[in-house]
Amino acid sequence: MYLPRARSSKQANFARKAGQAWKDYNNNELLKNTVETLGVGGLAALYQLIASDMSNEEIAWSTGVGAAAAFAARPLLGSLGKQIGKPIDRRYPNLEKDIHPAAAFVVARPSERGREVSKKVFDWIDERFDQEGIQKGTYKHVVEPELQGRYNASYVNKDGTKTGFAEGSLADFGRFRGDNIAQAAVAFGAPFVLGTDDEVS
Repeated sequence: MYLPRARSSKQANFARKAGQAWKDYNNNELLKNTVETLGVGGLAALYQLIASDMSNEEIAWSTGVGAAAAFAARPLLGSLGKQIGKPIDRRYPNLEKDIHPAAAFVVARPSERGREVSKKVFDWIDERFDQEGIQKGTYKHVVEPELQGRYNASYVNKDGTKTGFAEGSLADFGRFRGDNIAQAAVAFGAPFVLGTDDEVS
């Protein structure tokens, strides 16, 4: 039988502060979106630097346009997702209960159903691959704060009431994936529009 490894008071204090910082980060939508946009923008700029003939100025311009597109896409696609999801919820009011657990885990992890399945998956991973108990509670300390932040942003209305399952899931996809799609579209499209041809005719 394996027992969890004992932690010193300094380690426990650091873990507590790190956990609280992670929760605060996931509940601050503006900060989270900014960090994610900068990260994706950096990767896009690196791709353009390596794989295209774009100049530094063109890469900088493309990165700025991609970031602006991402920030604009989040609320627009989030709102579009809500509007598409509402009639689906009216037609299929028991969708969250009826959806297959695997589908909930893949396409709607921030939902109550999706978080329930996610907890089982990550608890299983902890049990199988961390027998010494070093990382026990991966779901609680790492995954749950991120999913809870997304749940609060997409599955809860401004008045505090819950959205329908399809409404929240599509809003979440639009809000947290639509921006990535917008940035990727700019990153991959810019070389075809701005790339220069160095060949001399």
